[in-house]
Amino acid sequence: MNKAVEAWLKIWLYVMAAAGALLLIILAAYWTSFDWIARLIFMTTIVLVLHVWEEWRYPAGFAFMYNTIFNSERPDRYPMNQLTDMITNFGALLVFCGGLILFGGAVWIGTAMFLFCLMEVFGHTAFGIKMKNKFRDKGKRTVYNPGYATTMLGFLPIAAGFWYWLIANGMATLVDWLIGLGVSILVFLALIVLPEALLRDEDSPCAFTGKYEFGYFKKFMD
Repeated sequence: MNKAVEAWLKIWLYVMAAAGALLLIILAAYWTSFDWIARLIFMTTIVLVLHVWEEWRYPAGFAFMYNTIFNSERPDRYPMNQLTDMITNFGALLVFCGGLILFGGAVWIGTAMFLFCLMEVFGHTAFGIKMKNKFRDKGKRTVYNPGYATTMLGFLPIAAGFWYWLIANGMATLVDWLIGLGVSILVFLALIVLPEALLRDEDSPCAFTGKYEFGYFKKFMD
């Protein structure tokens, strides 16, 4: 593995945490300067940071779940490995922050963020059901999976906030929804589909190892 890539993979989570902390400080210090759409975009980005830490570190194991659901024979590194998922998550942080800086609280960004939050809710719930069924005989009784807590406690209420402002208050037009959907599709292709298409490798050196390989699911592996 390239030494620069290896070094970055060791620190990017901490860079992301620092960015999240900075966003929280800005939001708290300038709360009254932002409208509710901008506030919700800030919140979504901050929760993203917590979400990634839940998936990667506390308790970790999201990649194992993802790869297992796709019937991988090497779930520690295929099709998702550390490099592809870093691109997905850190790329999302950059896109979200770029949207805030360049477009502020634009309504169409709110529609894209709303769709993102819904995707996380449905995705983690579906994955949780699959893993519950897979490990039922090993004692798994809940749909919890790495990333589920921040999804249900963070993204779900934020989605409700977007729903209120975008739909109940009628802020979003059809054009806003179409732009938000289009942007969402482009980001999905650029940050998830493309990295995995180009960088997935059954012999990837960017495997999830040690206690972070199975994370939460380690208890069901014996």
